[in-house]
Amino acid sequence: MSLEVQTVINQAHEQPIICVALNKLRRELYSGSQDSLIKVWDSDTGKLVRTQKGHKGWVSDLLFIPYAKFLFSSSVDGNIVVWSDRGKELQTVDFGGAVFCMAWNPKRSTLAAGGNMMVSVYRMHRPDPYDLNNAIKSTFNKAEGDSLKILKHLVTIQSHTDL
Repeated sequence: MSLEVQTVINQAHEQPIICVALNKLRRELYSGSQDSLIKVWDSDTGKLVRTQKGHKGWVSDLLFIPYAKFLFSSSVDGNIVVWSDRGKELQTVDFGGAVFCMAWNPKRSTLAAGGNMMVSVYRMHRPDPYDLNNAIKSTFNKAEGDSLKILKHLVTIQSHTDL
């Protein structure tokens, strides 16, 4: 089996691309870069669909979870951001230091994030459809702490000596 180039996107970001993820449901490709942006591309045509701004440092990893329709992004700014599949920022989680990588366990609905000499595990809770719809329509007020609690912290392992 050989790979074939389907689409080439030139000059996608102003800084080097660090990570990519694919949303097969919407035929979209996500790219994260040192420019702190997530860009969403039509995977068939290579055209820019939207730009998502939510990080203040390099975007270090991206994970799209198809059944939940959420994109998780991590950054060296110390945050993990949960996005709707339409680009709405739903939750920002403070990791406590730069986040370099993430992994998803579909059986337990858990997200593991690594960086800053630690690994933290979060359980994903699917919000009530009414609350999710309101958040996507921007009726939640982040200043009043109304953001959805999609990721809930379970445990943090400090350095490899704790294992």
